[in-house]
Amino acid sequence: MGGAIIPTLLHDGCLAISKCIDAPIKLTAYMDMYGHSEGEVYFDDGISNDYQTGGYEKISYDWSESRLTVSSTEGSWDSGKVVDEIVIHGYGGLGPIAVTQGGYSTEWTFVPGTLTVKLDSVSVRDINLVVTMMCAEEPEE
Repeated sequence: MGGAIIPTLLHDGCLAISKCIDAPIKLTAYMDMYGHSEGEVYFDDGISNDYQTGGYEKISYDWSESRLTVSSTEGSWDSGKVVDEIVIHGYGGLGPIAVTQGGYSTEWTFVPGTLTVKLDSVSVRDINLVVTMMCAEEPEE
């Protein structure tokens, strides 16, 4: 497997990391040739040594079969971080006809090869994105 999911801190208009550390994140998926990608995000308080005794949050994501899900979580700390945007590169075909997060329809755009999904501050632990693809029409005889 060669695809990757990369978390990025959204920091538009923010010049110092200390001022925007609580900003939402974006997950960007780059699919491998099999349409799969995976990645992790890690958070701790950035101050103490509590991470040594489980005071951290590590979340693993998996994109496969048109679904982005949390594949595992570790740690006892809750960062409170949210995801406001998901971008999936390498999307082929005609594009989606529906995109849902947690069973609810969500805002999305598609340009050939890239699907961008806007979310309403979904917890990093609650990502459950499902994409329903448009199928090519059967040619008429």
